[in-house]
Amino acid sequence: MPILIGTDPASRAIHRLLTEIERRHDMTILLAVEGGSRAHGFASPGSDFDVRFIYRQPIHRALALFPERDVIEIRPGVLPSPGFDVEFTGWSLEKTLKLGLVSNPQIAEFSRLPGERRPHAAYFAEPDFLADLQDLGRAAAPRAMAHYFRGIVKVNLKKYLEADQDPKGKRYLHTLQALMRARWLVTHHERGWEFPLHFYDLRREVQLPEDVERTVEDLLAWKSGLANSAEPRRIPLLDAWIAEEMQALDRDVMTIPDGFVEPGLVEAIWRRCWPEVFGRVSEPEENADMTGGP
Repeated sequence: MPILIGTDPASRAIHRLLTEIERRHDMTILLAVEGGSRAHGFASPGSDFDVRFIYRQPIHRALALFPERDVIEIRPGVLPSPGFDVEFTGWSLEKTLKLGLVSNPQIAEFSRLPGERRPHAAYFAEPDFLADLQDLGRAAAPRAMAHYFRGIVKVNLKKYLEADQDPKGKRYLHTLQALMRARWLVTHHERGWEFPLHFYDLRREVQLPEDVERTVEDLLAWKSGLANSAEPRRIPLLDAWIAEEMQALDRDVMTIPDGFVEPGLVEAIWRRCWPEVFGRVSEPEENADMTGGP
């Protein structure tokens, strides 16, 4: 049975909606956590709830020759209203493990949120799966995670910050978070999956220039007071600093030791999630050929 984590009224309402999602989509949710600005520490009064979950499909769908989409997305208004806006995004077990194999840092983030002592960090988790997901997060290659965060910055620059019109103020915070996590991995790569989840902790561990720090403080205060965080705001000082820091990261990320996740670890988790198929196993057969070749 899952561990129920959140007990406040909002969490209880989200628990009920997650149960309804399981019923409607005929699957089992293994982990559900809060994402977005509420989990990361820069929510405004108008911020919605952004729930991320991992689910296991029934065996006949998991083994289908032509599988269905491996993501479930549910926008506000689709489910009975809990009295506040909430969006749900779910990854199938297959998608989750494949992303873990390539060191996607969201695996580490999702697996660590149930241990965070903050409101709305997590809703519930299946204990054995949570332990497996944490093992997968610990195994992630720090250089690959840093490249992932640099990629987020590049996308935000191209789509929002370098556009002709002024960007939404929250885009700076999302960009800074990814950039600072990449910088943290350069200097703390031996701790890999422990990159700070909350923006407050990230600011404590990644030293910013004084003028940038003051600007970020003002930006957080500005955003936290907005009922509508979509209000645009152009900040030239941050534009310049982000561009400068990205040039440095192009060089510095390559100094992080490389690595990879062992396919056998991912295979073992997959088998443990299907005891009705593979039995109660803890590891794949010794010396099993994971490539499918002769």
